[in-house]
Amino acid sequence: MSRVTIAEPKSEITVEMEPPQSELDSPQSARKISRFVVEPVAVDFMTCDAVVNRECNHFLFNDYFKKESEEQLFSPYDLLMHLQFPLKKSRTRSHIEKFKNYWENYSFYAIWRKKFIEDHSCDEQDIWKEFCIASVPHLIINFFLVFYIVAGAVVFQIVDENIRRNEFHMVILFTFTTVATVGYGNIVPTTDASKIFCIFYTLMGVPLLFLSLTNIGQFLAEGYWIFLASLSRTQDVVADDERRLPLVVVVTLLLTHSVIGGILFHLWIDQMPIIPAIYFSFVSITTIGYGDITPTPSDAFQTFIIICYLAIGMVTKKTFNFSIFFSSPL
Repeated sequence: MSRVTIAEPKSEITVEMEPPQSELDSPQSARKISRFVVEPVAVDFMTCDAVVNRECNHFLFNDYFKKESEEQLFSPYDLLMHLQFPLKKSRTRSHIEKFKNYWENYSFYAIWRKKFIEDHSCDEQDIWKEFCIASVPHLIINFFLVFYIVAGAVVFQIVDENIRRNEFHMVILFTFTTVATVGYGNIVPTTDASKIFCIFYTLMGVPLLFLSLTNIGQFLAEGYWIFLASLSRTQDVVADDERRLPLVVVVTLLLTHSVIGGILFHLWIDQMPIIPAIYFSFVSITTIGYGDITPTPSDAFQTFIIICYLAIGMVTKKTFNFSIFFSSPL
């Protein structure tokens, strides 16, 4: 048992220490008293609090930005979190390298690049040269299609007086809906010359348009599979047929596109009621084209938007035609 006494301002502490039992049993046992002096020390609690906070923050910082495995994949969330703190150079370099690794191996561009090199059997340094060469046929088809639609509008105005009364952008919409097999019926050939021209114009225009849409649909499907591979952090595209989309995805895109078109025609072009606008969008992109509702764009820009909207919708419908017979899982 011990006894402690403290005196101020210069504290004298007396400690009586009870010896062990073995010593107490001996006749020479005696109490041992230890004395020592403690100098009073002034304590700055504000300084202590600052030191504790600094050490805690330092510990939390080191714990949050602890050394990570080199194989750990890049996460955009990590990048945003790390930007909130003043990183050390070594830590900054490691996250930049991790982002570089993600970009070069698992990003959409990296997977597309790897797939393009494999499909075209080209070297890394020749990829853009091969890409330009591979793009030429698709560009020729699309440019010729645009020329074909505009030239058709000019010829229809020449050979048909009734068509000539319409504004030129409306005639362009008429030629597009003709080769797209929509056929609203608001503008029609009325002379024998325009009817004969329409037959031969359609015979060449319909395959040309659907060739262009088919190519775009294949690009869309390949982009979907590459996007899935990027999300799953794999470098290889896994799909039964990369030219086809899963049926549920195509149906979702088709319905979403119809709703977007409904909003477009409800709020801007023609300002239809919302339900008829969605209905009109759906029967247009599916090339049903009853003709009970027809678009009336006020200028060339609105005509351009309508043509682009219908073209994108028909691309989706084209992929639907493939997927309805060859559906694949998500």
